[in-house]
Amino acid sequence: MATRPYFFIKNQKVVERFATFEWVPGLHISRKKMNVRNLHSAIPMKTLEVSTKSDDPLGVKLSAFSLIYDEGIKLESYYQASKVFDNDGPFRDIAFKSPKEAKSDPRLKTSGKFIGFYDVDEDQKWGLGEPYYDYIYIKTAFKNLSDEELEQLASYDAFTDIEFNPAKSYNTQARAIAILKLLYSIFGRVELNKNDFVAFEKMYVSI
Repeated sequence: MATRPYFFIKNQKVVERFATFEWVPGLHISRKKMNVRNLHSAIPMKTLEVSTKSDDPLGVKLSAFSLIYDEGIKLESYYQASKVFDNDGPFRDIAFKSPKEAKSDPRLKTSGKFIGFYDVDEDQKWGLGEPYYDYIYIKTAFKNLSDEELEQLASYDAFTDIEFNPAKSYNTQARAIAILKLLYSIFGRVELNKNDFVAFEKMYVSI
């Protein structure tokens, strides 16, 4: 058995709950898809898996490995390229690697203590306690999604990311897309800026 989180909107806030389900071991994508289905069977809502393991093309498109941050740059790669360490970084060239290569770049492990992010495009520093991942994810998703896809997204009640283990990391595209859904329901398609977004998360995200 395994326990994984899912994210949804309740009383105008993004909240997190956990579901326990039968875990199917194995690294093959077919096994991971089985885990997605088992997880969703334990969630009493219409749920979208947000990852490359999703059965829904929209969920695959919303993976940080799929979303296009800029021409020739995937979102995951840009995120990894934004990391700053006490001895070095950010490493801008990482943005032009594939997401898999970007995540495994050895400099991300050998440059000292991880201390925050630097968003090159906006010339802004972000601390570890600030919602940088959610910010660039939502900004990128808005650029990638059509109005029809945003309406399709709104038809889902909850969101999961089968690769996300909260015991090992904090950021997940499942929480970010739940925040996007709430943001869109209140304000529509908006241009984000750091100060307003940080204030929005403090008010509307209860995680």
